[in-house]
Amino acid sequence: LPTKHTVTTLDVSLSLCTDTSVSLSRSVQTPQSLSLCTDTSGPLPAAYSPGYVEATWYPWWEKQGFFRPEYHAQMKHARNETFSLCFPPPNVTGSLHLGHALTAALQDARVRWRRMQGHKVLWIPGCDHAGIATQVVVERQLWKDQGLRREEMSREEFVSEVWRWKAEKGDEIYHQLRRLGASLDWERSCFTLDPRYSEAVTEGFVRLHEGGCVYRDQGLVNWSCALRSTISDIEVCLSLTPRGAVPDLEDEVVVATTRPETMFGDVAIAVHPEDQRYIHLHGSRFRHPFNSRLLPLLTDTSIQPELGTGAVKVTPAHDHTDYHLALRHSLPIIHIFNQDGTMNSHCDSWLQGQPRFDARRLILEALMERGLHRGSEEHSLVLPVCSRTGDIIEPFLRSQWFVRCKKMATQAIAVSVCLSACLSVSLSCTHTLSHAHTITLSVSLTHTQTHILCLTHTLSLRLWTLGDCVSLRVSIKRRGKPGSVTSGQWDPTCGCVTVIGV
Repeated sequence: LPTKHTVTTLDVSLSLCTDTSVSLSRSVQTPQSLSLCTDTSGPLPAAYSPGYVEATWYPWWEKQGFFRPEYHAQMKHARNETFSLCFPPPNVTGSLHLGHALTAALQDARVRWRRMQGHKVLWIPGCDHAGIATQVVVERQLWKDQGLRREEMSREEFVSEVWRWKAEKGDEIYHQLRRLGASLDWERSCFTLDPRYSEAVTEGFVRLHEGGCVYRDQGLVNWSCALRSTISDIEVCLSLTPRGAVPDLEDEVVVATTRPETMFGDVAIAVHPEDQRYIHLHGSRFRHPFNSRLLPLLTDTSIQPELGTGAVKVTPAHDHTDYHLALRHSLPIIHIFNQDGTMNSHCDSWLQGQPRFDARRLILEALMERGLHRGSEEHSLVLPVCSRTGDIIEPFLRSQWFVRCKKMATQAIAVSVCLSACLSVSLSCTHTLSHAHTITLSVSLTHTQTHILCLTHTLSLRLWTLGDCVSLRVSIKRRGKPGSVTSGQWDPTCGCVTVIGV
């Protein structure tokens, strides 16, 4: 063995994040080979140096193939048992944080223990394309570096930028996992947009559709005008906002509504049936202030007479409560926004193409000019805000794919109760924790069972970074009965069936 060490400088950087971001970065002197690392004849670091000790061990482990299941054949204590585990793929939007480090440590201890027992072990690494999060980050980076917006590029050009981002961030994530010593099989690393995994997602979607769990219908969804996409309920943040704290507006006034910009989508006026102030007006019609549309005055027990004037306008295309009220009373539904949040052709010409909050100001000015403004008052709002972009969410009525949640929630509640009972019997020390978690889960799932807005969950994200699942509407000419169609969703009104597949 040589008496002197030949050393090189290795930059070690691991971002550890809790509530704030803390970056640990330093340079350590490391030997160039494993033999030098095990040499004790020369001078050693004054204190234990993980960087010095670990720098060459991991490359040697990889070179020997210790982390691959094929190495099982060389193990003297090999057993005819297998063990596999998938590392939860981190998002390619950034670096690893303490949560990833904890998961890696726990899973690594488990798979190493299985190898020691002689099992054939497979531990798979990977990265998640992260859908909305990655698209938002890449869009910001494009604007910062090149002054380009996504809409100014083709989809292929934008997706190539996402893959470039993935190559850069994915390599950084894999480097950090190696620095943690995770014994992953790197030859089997995966990315959630790889073709084989996209095919698996499509196959899963097809099976859900054939099983009746997934269906296509019109429904009111959370629409982000910034993303031009539907987002899920968990990606909507409800923010208590004072009046006037709306982007591009210094003030707001209330004219029988907190949303005057939606007036062109109004189809009715609703009051509580027992509100004495309006009993003599039941069944009457009122002319819309900006067009010749006649709005019927309806009665519905969902109206709260103590709020405001007790009479509310009904805008079913842009409000969840109004949408279900319109279904109960068979009202028409008028959509007044384009996908980017501008006003569409259902509005007067002086509003068409205007951003929604500019339209709010213009409508208020028009009401004042016509002498139809009856005052305003300060009022706090709970605004739905997109957690990714900060954009105010707009309820949109769209044809979407939905998954039925009620049956799955019922089954999940039954499993959680059974699991809690088993834990309380076998492990009394975990009873308190498991019981508390079971209560939380049960409340959430019961809400899904009963709340009308949670009975279904939308699946149709309109993102350039997602793969496409082909859905076709096929017209079939045949002599058989509609009931003879066993695959797809039959529509007897047009003699068509909706089918999906690859």
